[in-house]
Amino acid sequence: MGQHVRFRCRNCDLEADVSGGPDRGLYTETRTVWCDICKLLQDVEVQDASPFECGKCKSNQVMLWQANQPCPACAGALVNTRELSELWD
Repeated sequence: MGQHVRFRCRNCDLEADVSGGPDRGLYTETRTVWCDICKLLQDVEVQDASPFECGKCKSNQVMLWQANQPCPACAGALVNTRELSELWD
């Protein structure tokens, strides 16, 4: 079962409920990505041998992000608040 937790930046207003890296449920596998177009941190499904794309704008201008990396918006500290926001399959 996958899970989403809340991440919040200490320097800017970025906040996201994401897995914080690779995650897997019963039926799908996800990665956490930052869309440079939408300025959105989100989890996207892993498709067989296809590049990652933004779930909102469908751009492929995304980069993988994992917990403990700097905030992709401002390079500040993006911290796990330990608030569980969702369990998913």
